[in-house]
Amino acid sequence: MAQRTDQVSVTLAAIARLAGVGRAAVSNWRRRHPDFPEPVGGTDASPQFALEAVEEWLKQNDKIAATAGPLDRLWPRVADLSDRDRMGRVVAGVGARLASAPAADGELVTGRTEQDVALDPAEQALVDEAVRMAGTEGGAETFRFLLDRWLGTHVRQIATTPAPLATLMAAIAAAARGAAPVRTVADPACGTGTLLLAAARRWSEPEAGSDLRPLGLLGNDRDPVLSSIADARLILEAGQQALVSVTAMDTLRDTFRPPSEPVDVVLCNPPANERDWGHTELATDRRWTYGQPPRTESELAWVQHVVSMLDEGKGAGVTGHDGVAVVLLPPGVAARRAGRRIRAGLLRAGVIRAVVALPAGAAPPYGIGLHLWVLAAPAPRSQDSVVLVDASDCRHTPSTVSTPRLPAIDWDAIGDRILNALQGGEGPGSVSVPVTDLLGEETDLTPARHAAAAGPTRPVDLRRLWTRYEKGLLATQDAGRSLRELSAVQGTVSLGTVSVAELERAKALSILS
Repeated sequence: MAQRTDQVSVTLAAIARLAGVGRAAVSNWRRRHPDFPEPVGGTDASPQFALEAVEEWLKQNDKIAATAGPLDRLWPRVADLSDRDRMGRVVAGVGARLASAPAADGELVTGRTEQDVALDPAEQALVDEAVRMAGTEGGAETFRFLLDRWLGTHVRQIATTPAPLATLMAAIAAAARGAAPVRTVADPACGTGTLLLAAARRWSEPEAGSDLRPLGLLGNDRDPVLSSIADARLILEAGQQALVSVTAMDTLRDTFRPPSEPVDVVLCNPPANERDWGHTELATDRRWTYGQPPRTESELAWVQHVVSMLDEGKGAGVTGHDGVAVVLLPPGVAARRAGRRIRAGLLRAGVIRAVVALPAGAAPPYGIGLHLWVLAAPAPRSQDSVVLVDASDCRHTPSTVSTPRLPAIDWDAIGDRILNALQGGEGPGSVSVPVTDLLGEETDLTPARHAAAAGPTRPVDLRRLWTRYEKGLLATQDAGRSLRELSAVQGTVSLGTVSVAELERAKALSILS
């Protein structure tokens, strides 16, 4: 028999998953069992082993996990492709096949044909095998398993919106939208479709007496692999309750075309801190109603793009019927000097309805506390105030969560504080600030600068405040010593005079008659 050249290799971590143990246990097996398979590649720090040899050894030694199913054994072969895009195309291909597969009644799941996902022979073989497994494992379950494994493998390359945050953003949009029905939701930077999926779960059922059209889900992403995955994911999980349209395109750079129908809600987690977003070629773009964003302010380009998508209703205020948007942004967007002119324009037009500060760890990058901006189509009359909410302290107390790390985020507390503030309620951590008070030299929308602290001050915060107080006291003492050296002028001071004729000769004034 000819020797196989398509040998699949796995790491110690993959072997541990197959066996249902930790990586340290696999390392112990290598030392204690002389018949453990030898590495076939990799390095001393990260050796690679032949999958077939490993599976055979695990079975012979009765160490394979009882919970390891066909998908667990399939994934190492997908991971052996060793390329993010190739692995992603397999996931997208599986989703496309399953999304267009006949349902129990013989009809297509979506009524759509299978999407074109270009696959090479090795990728196609994996897709075929995964689709066969879906017959016993379940279509949605198979796709979700492959997607979760793919995202976990490339967690440093693909930033996704956590599910609790996506649910919160949909709830905020619903509160800002008020009683108006929602039939079209868009995400111009949809990634794998998490935000659109949260929208589908919230608005897929039409309200009584409203338009009975299925919910429209519109998504764009410049990564064709991500857009294909999002399309398949939404079709599989939203089912026949939504009309899905996901396009691979560069939202900012590609020729801007307004949506074919008004967009009721936009949920978006756009790319941050980009420099090559199209500043030069988009200098005269019609979306820049409030000013061309500086090269360093790509986030304000996304904000203006989102506003251009919204339906301009006739409502006013936080609970009006205008199209609304909830956008996740870095905290610097609210305060950077380069963007103050655009922020001022958005405030004057009544576009910015609320800014919310989240706790650090709510979404990638986990080291900083991000902001949520609640936006609306320009109001027919100027907005009187903006709601600012500081929810950065909303965490479980250490006594309720046993972890040595930062206490877990209390999503329920965040939601309650935000929704209460949007509905006009008063409470610690939130404030309604007149627009005129925000307009100024800085136009700083950072909630912590305006909203009083909601919870007890931590010892570290008290030390920082005390240090600031001592520095201010020393500065005051230094200023007092400088003032003591000055002496008052005794007597009156004679002031010089000048005649009108001299002013006229110096051209300082003109006599008209």
